[in-house]
Formats: sequence, structure tokens, C-alpha cells
Amino acid sequence: MESTLYRTAAQPVDLSRQFPRHFFKNVLLPFACTRLFLLLAACFAVSRLASSADPGWTGPTSSAAINMWSHFDGSWYLSIAKTGYHFSPGAQSNAAFAPLYPMLMRIGGQLFGGSDAAILTAGILISNLALLAAVAYLVSLMQLEGHDDAAARAAWYLLIFPTSFFFSAVYPMSLFLALATGAFYHARRGQWNIAATLTALATLSRPDGVLLSAGLALEYFLQHRLAIRRDILWLASGPAALLGWIAFQWHQFGDPLAFVAAQRQWDPSPIQTVIHSSRAGLQLGCAALFLILVILCLRFLRPSYTLFAASMLGVMLAAARFWSITRFVIVLFPAFMVLAILGRRWRFAHIAYVALAAPLSTLLMIRFALDLWVA
Repeated sequence: MESTLYRTAAQPVDLSRQFPRHFFKNVLLPFACTRLFLLLAACFAVSRLASSADPGWTGPTSSAAINMWSHFDGSWYLSIAKTGYHFSPGAQSNAAFAPLYPMLMRIGGQLFGGSDAAILTAGILISNLALLAAVAYLVSLMQLEGHDDAAARAAWYLLIFPTSFFFSAVYPMSLFLALATGAFYHARRGQWNIAATLTALATLSRPDGVLLSAGLALEYFLQHRLAIRRDILWLASGPAALLGWIAFQWHQFGDPLAFVAAQRQWDPSPIQTVIHSSRAGLQLGCAALFLILVILCLRFLRPSYTLFAASMLGVMLAAARFWSITRFVIVLFPAFMVLAILGRRWRFAHIAYVALAAPLSTLLMIRFALDLWVA
């Protein structure tokens, strides 16, 4: 019998007879429950705990409902959507941020009137719609790989992760996740044109999205048994998108790597600094957990998933931004697939994860709503 790890393109799961029950139970229900819970926690924070907010707390709009999802990087994406890119050598600038998400914010904001509040509202809507798509793709990938019994669990585990509120905030995390999971789903079905398009868009939402191309290239050769066909050219979409972004920066600022130079203006947080901080347990524990989960991808998932997750995690750890590691890792969907499989097999793993993730998710949402640093 042919190994499931090296078989050709996976056959699509026929959900036509189960839809919309399948979508409601495995996608919409966990999405709605977790987002509502986070919203209630944020509302409680801004209405009852305002005195605990950062002393320099200022909101981009007069609406607390919009501001509580728009802190920190949200202001940078707002500036790009309003006035475009600028680059100041030696200083923080919005050239550090990828273009797809703020471009969508700008388009959506125009539909609501073009004000700051309209642009940020568009960003919140885009994030949540993308999250719905990401969860749907994640569940479908679990079923495509033969883990039907853990598919819904993967959705819940992703959505209760302590920093999952970033998926609903003015950040591109959910947009990237939707594009990455979609790219793998369509690649597994042998739809390389769609997978390539989503990979290019993922690269424009986060430059390290180009690493999707490595995982998809391995998937291509696993399916085609090292044979080279014309559709292999689709694998160039990620690098081509990155080169396009570099060319834009070169034309705009005279520096093809302006976005790299801009990113360096944020203080690094090497592991030595994190070890001596009050948040060492959370940051280093998160890094260790995902390192273990990525290694376990070798046992439970196809090698293409492992290569993507390992290369992404490697870049995250090498970037010396450990203060933000709990945010960066939430896009590593293969790790959540493995976590769901483990949670299905071992009840104590399920209980331990839920018992830790749920209260931490509430606490960190409250901190973020009050403009206190989280990740």
C-alpha cells in the first residue's frame, strides 16, 4: 500500500452533504464563541480597568470599541493606509511593514468614508473574515490528512491560544494564516495555480511568507516523484512577490532592503535579556512548546508541513525578538495540527492546554485592550 506521506495529490473531502452543519460546528461555532469571549474581556477592561492602562495611553479614534483592537502596530498600518510608505534611515518607519494588509485596509476604509475610524474598522473586519477562512482551511486540511476526529479540536486550540486575539486585531496575522493554510490546502489537491497565487499574496502580507515556497516545493516533488513538469514554474510565485516588494523599496527609497533596515530600529530582545525578565516563563515556554511541536510534525504530518514550520520558526528564533515570540508563532498552523492530534490521543494534554490557554488568553486580551505590552 502506498504511504500517505508520499502519495500524489490528496483527494478532496466531500463536505457537500454536511454543509452548513459542518461549517457551523467546526468553524463558525469556535470562531463565534472565542471572539465573543475576547470581546467581553476587552469591554470589561476598557470600562472597568481604565485606570490600569498605560499612562501614555491614547487612542487613534474617539471610539473605545475600535481602539481596543488597534494598539501598537495598528497605528503603523493605519499610517500606511492613509498616507503610504515613508522611510527614515536610523529611525522607526512604516517601511518595515508589508503592503497587502494596509492596502486592503485602505480599500475597505474608502467604502466606510475614509476616516481613521473607517480604515481601522475595515482592518478589524478584514482580520476576522480572514480568520474565518483560515479556520475553515485548517479544519479542511486536518480532514484531508485523515485526522477528522481532531479537526474541530485544531480550530478550538488555535482560537484559544493566549495571543489569538491578534487574529482579530489590526494586525496581518489572520490574513497570513488564511493565505498559508489555503496555499497548502490547494497544493495538497494539486491545484498549483491557486496555491501559487496564495503564496505570492502571503509573501506580500509578511516577507517571511516566502518560506511557504520551500514547503510547497517539497510537496510538489513528493507528489510528482521528482519529475519536473511545466507547472513547477508556479513555485516561483513567492520569490517573485518578494522581489517585487524589494524592487518597490528600491524605487521608492533608493534602498532595496529598506524594510530590513527599518525593522532593525525596533530594539532586539536576545534570549539573555528575556531570561532575566518577569515574562521569561511565558516567552521561553512558548518558544520551547513550538519547537517540540515542530519536531513532532516529523512524526504526524507530511515532510512539507515540517519544512515550512521549521523554516518559519527558525527565522523567528534567529531574529532575536523574543518579546514578540508569543505573537509570531500563532501562524505556525502545522504546530496546531500536531497539538490537536496529541490532544485527541492524550486527555491529560488536552486538559493541560485548555487549563493554561483559556485564562492566559483572557489576561493578555485585557492587557492589550488597555494598551499594555503583550507581544
